[in-house]
Amino acid sequence: MSTSGLNFPASKSDLIDRAKGTDAPPQIVIDALNQFEDRQYKDVEDIKSEFSKIQQK
Repeated sequence: MSTSGLNFPASKSDLIDRAKGTDAPPQIVIDALNQFEDRQYKDVEDIKSEFSKIQQK
C-alpha cells in the first residue's frame, strides 16, 4: 500500500480509503487494514508497526 498523498495523523478509515483509492489493491491488504485498531496513526513507521502486530496474530 502506498502512503504517498496520505496526511498524518491518519485514521484507520483514512488508511482503508487510501488503499481502496489505488489501482486494485490486493484483498489481503484491505483485510489487514480492517484488523487495525481504530485509532490515529502518526506516520509510516506507526503503520508498519501495526502491520507487524497483525502478522503475528
